[in-house]
Amino acid sequence: MEYNWAEIEEKHEENMKSIRESFVSIQRSYHIMMGLIILYVGIQIGVML
Repeated sequence: MEYNWAEIEEKHEENMKSIRESFVSIQRSYHIMMGLIILYVGIQIGVML
């Protein structure tokens, strides 16, 4: 069975790129969520004081 290494390499590169992009977007949304939670907690503390 003959493998086309260039093609396999290319597919692997594409997969890695898409994985990296989705990881970055997850990280970004995680930071946004943390920011909102911190903001919410800060407002709650401010209301209690």
